[in-house]
Amino acid sequence: MSEFQEDGARTAETLREVAKAFGVPEVKGEDHFAQLGANSVSLLRLMSALQEKYDITIDLVDIFQARTVAELVVLVENATVR
Repeated sequence: MSEFQEDGARTAETLREVAKAFGVPEVKGEDHFAQLGANSVSLLRLMSALQEKYDITIDLVDIFQARTVAELVVLVENATVR
């Protein structure tokens, strides 16, 4: 399993998608979803956007269990390509 790294094009794109889903200008790896105002609708929207962007499969349960943006980025990096 890969670890979170701030650099990299895919990580930057994922961070932008997270910020967009929560309506904030930017996010960082250490940001907690609760602090961003996460709810089931925003997480579902985020899951859909990431699956479409990267053509991957992510389990909604895994997204709900991710506490930080960094944990989500690692999920994306390790996700199964459809």
